[in-house]
Amino acid sequence: MKSLLTFILCLLPLFASSQICVPDTSIKKAGIYPKDSILPDAEATLLYEYTLTIIVPTDTEAIVFGNKQKVLIDSISLFRKIDFPAWLDIVCEGKCTFAAADTGCALLSGTPPDSIPDTTYVMGFVTKTFARLEAAPTVQFTQIDSIKGYWTLHLNNPFYNGVSKSSLREETIRARYGQGQLILNFNDVNKGLSEIRIYAINGQELFRQSLHSGSLSISTTGWSKGIYLIHFENGMKSENVKVFIY
Repeated sequence: MKSLLTFILCLLPLFASSQICVPDTSIKKAGIYPKDSILPDAEATLLYEYTLTIIVPTDTEAIVFGNKQKVLIDSISLFRKIDFPAWLDIVCEGKCTFAAADTGCALLSGTPPDSIPDTTYVMGFVTKTFARLEAAPTVQFTQIDSIKGYWTLHLNNPFYNGVSKSSLREETIRARYGQGQLILNFNDVNKGLSEIRIYAINGQELFRQSLHSGSLSISTTGWSKGIYLIHFENGMKSENVKVFIY
């Protein structure tokens, strides 16, 4: 009996320390991370998991009763998903509510089915803030915030319509940037059906054009420094690459 009790006591720390995710402690500034980011690709039939880090401030400024006032944060919750695919959810311990000064995390988690083609999702989320007025701490209020950021996620499905990954050529898209020009080269251009689209990190479509040849030069004048998603499709398959504009 004593040895059994000792074994159980040894297991308790393992159960107590189990958690669904671990926040990125290198991030110090309040916010929900990653912000406006292209997430790692998802693969059909495979579990997709990606950790979000949530750092809650203790106070902020807001327009309350028509005036800018300092408010004390009690907690923030991840309130509503915007344009998430049906197979993906935000998983948290509890109800995705985080107290002031907390550093917590949530998990984007789900398994995409093999019944949908390659797809690019642009998703957002809305938060709900529970707060009090600094000038009158007994005055409590709840604020539904606007969309706080966008994530772009691409789904790869090698099973859809009988197209297997082994049939895709490597480097369908080759991209290079220099002197304000984005130079693109393509394999497998299907005239009349091939198309190129370019998205900013926030999901905004910046460029779309049908392809009739295997190369294209695009001026990036006016584009901000950052990562862009290039989406190519030719009627049978689609592929994405990321390029950094500097």
